[in-house]
Amino acid sequence: FEEAGQEMRLARELSPLDPVIHCSDGFLQMMSRDYEASEKTHLELIRTAPDFGTAYSGLARVYAATGR
Repeated sequence: FEEAGQEMRLARELSPLDPVIHCSDGFLQMMSRDYEASEKTHLELIRTAPDFGTAYSGLARVYAATGR
């Protein structure tokens, strides 16, 4: 997951407004069990792109994984 995380950080730097990249980063964080970072990423994405529905399902997966 570390290499993927590095690539994701680079992608976010190159395209900071792309919601797909942010959501993918949140998913990667969740899969690496960094639930706090994943929640933060998804909440930030919901704030900046409220019409991007995938962000809500990503946040729901984080909440399900953490028992909330």
